[in-house]
Amino acid sequence: QGNYAQAERHVQQALQRYRAIQDPGGEANALFHLGDIAEAKGDYETSKRYKTAVLAIAEAIGDISKKAVTLNSLGVLAGHQQEYADARAHLEQALAFYRQIGSRRGEGVSLNNLGTNAHILGDYAQANVFYEHALSISREIGSREDEILALNNLGEVQAKQGNQQAARSYYEQCLQLEREIGFRYAEAHTLQVYGETLLALNVLDQAADTFRQALALRRE
Repeated sequence: QGNYAQAERHVQQALQRYRAIQDPGGEANALFHLGDIAEAKGDYETSKRYKTAVLAIAEAIGDISKKAVTLNSLGVLAGHQQEYADARAHLEQALAFYRQIGSRRGEGVSLNNLGTNAHILGDYAQANVFYEHALSISREIGSREDEILALNNLGEVQAKQGNQQAARSYYEQCLQLEREIGFRYAEAHTLQVYGETLLALNVLDQAADTFRQALALRRE
């Protein structure tokens, strides 16, 4: 909490300076950071207020990139608040703006978030479409971390639908990538869900070994 208070104080000071010199771009960045701090503290309503102010500035100065980033963030926030229709609307707008400016990375991030929104609502077929598209983009642009996220999400959607063999394939691809780039924290999570999938497939010895690996990583 102390770190948040200190960070907030610094950003508030920066915000006042940007306002004093009438720098709307700087003001928007400071407000966005304040929104991130509030979100990290779990104060979603305050975060939403800051991000909505950022969106207004981005619209006033015609900054499409800032609009895309802010709408994506507002979509994630709405999801945290279980406002799923708002979340989807924000994310679809973000997706449209990312496509307008040709940001493939942003497009993939928005698609992944749209997939998560559909996933939470139990619309697994729609979630699968969004995640597959996000996976395709991550491979096209060579973003390994985004690829890992999409593979993990696809595995979870398949497992939820009882397609354990498909889930296993996604998790195995995911683990290979995580080991290649040394993404240890993510590997521990994937090992856990992979182990659950192996259990469902009745591959008991391998499941037990997988759970042991996950536990060892978490203890590091």
